[in-house]
Amino acid sequence: DLGTIDPTDPAAATANLDAMAKVLKDTQAKIDNKEVSDAIGGLADEFKKLEPILAEVQDAGTDVEKLQAASTEMSTLSKSIQEKGDKIDQLCN
Repeated sequence: DLGTIDPTDPAAATANLDAMAKVLKDTQAKIDNKEVSDAIGGLADEFKKLEPILAEVQDAGTDVEKLQAASTEMSTLSKSIQEKGDKIDQLCN
């Protein structure tokens, strides 16, 4: 659940993202339908991409330009995660 990620605690956030990606990868391995399996794997990959962005936020400190860049990356990635989730919904309904 992305709502449980605390961006003020990068170590906990990274652990949470790792756990979500692992669950998705484990689920992917159990699915026979290649299209659904690939979609779930793609979603897991997107969660892993969040980790370096969280590190960028942590490293940025009070540097507004770096924070804005990380925010832009996060926004783009969030849209991609939503699209991949929508794709899974479409495939499974």
